[in-house]
Amino acid sequence: MKLALLGIRLAVGAIFVSTAYSKLRYPFFFAFSLTEYGMLPDSLVTLVAVILPWLELLIGSALLLGVAVRAGAIIGMVLSSVFALAMLSALARGLEVNCGCYAGWSPVSSGKIALDLAIAVSCWALAQRG
Repeated sequence: MKLALLGIRLAVGAIFVSTAYSKLRYPFFFAFSLTEYGMLPDSLVTLVAVILPWLELLIGSALLLGVAVRAGAIIGMVLSSVFALAMLSALARGLEVNCGCYAGWSPVSSGKIALDLAIAVSCWALAQRG
């Protein structure tokens, strides 16, 4: 069980770091993706586009380094759940939007929603074991 949790922690940590890197490298592309969802007021898009990648980097680093794992996992679980709900909302509204996960066009899909839910469940498991 410990080995499985280590694998989950490292995999989820790597996912958060890689998505953060992409958003930090292409902040305008990420801000545009946020705008496409139509869920944030324009006044908050830039703030979220600046803060969110750093939060993802912090979560991923905590999980990879094994520091503050419970806190990182709980925040990661909430964040992944919010991402899944945002994508579900976009699909329900018939929007063809970029998921915002990485730079480049990657449309929202049920597969991406399932991935975010799997990450959320993985984070929940990590939070339980702290």
